[in-house]
Amino acid sequence: MSKKQKSEAASPTGMEDLQQLVERARKGDRSVLPQLREYLDENSQVWQTVGDMAKHAEGTWIKLIAKDDLLVHESIRRELDRRRQELAGEDPTPLEKQLVDRIVVCWLALTHAEMMAASTAEHTLQQREHYLKRLDAAERRHQTAISQLSKVRELLPRKRRPVAKEVVDPKKPARQNGHAKPAPAANGKVHNNRLSVLFGERELVGSSEN
Repeated sequence: MSKKQKSEAASPTGMEDLQQLVERARKGDRSVLPQLREYLDENSQVWQTVGDMAKHAEGTWIKLIAKDDLLVHESIRRELDRRRQELAGEDPTPLEKQLVDRIVVCWLALTHAEMMAASTAEHTLQQREHYLKRLDAAERRHQTAISQLSKVRELLPRKRRPVAKEVVDPKKPARQNGHAKPAPAANGKVHNNRLSVLFGERELVGSSEN
């Protein structure tokens, strides 16, 4: 049997085989590691999704906040996507993406801490102090994540913006090296008076003749 045939025999061929593979892997069956690794090598989107730790952290916080309310659950998901897109902007670097994920997770932790601190009527004095300390810590982590993103963006080179081409107006004096070319006077001489640049032919030629 060739190497290719062994690979095809070892890989899950259908949904049922794949489900069995995943179930055995989640139970810690190490005998499926060769098949699992081969499957993940051929399906990078699977390990990229399952291995996204920021998403796992978000899911944990969302469950704590929304509990069994699916409306709140889905609304928070959409709000997180909106915040992430707003913070990341266009064409973010990998480091910016990572820091934006951190900010989003810290915001969720801060929101949950605020909710727990707000429900002080149900807690003892010791519990209230605990939740207030937790709120302060969550706020510091959130601010630190924001500061880190700001510092990174200060160090990154600014993106070059396309320079608009200058539209030449035949009625206006031409420009040389970024400065307006002095317009010739009526007598054929070139006057360097700045007023001649501004007014063109309407330069006060008489003042120079006098």
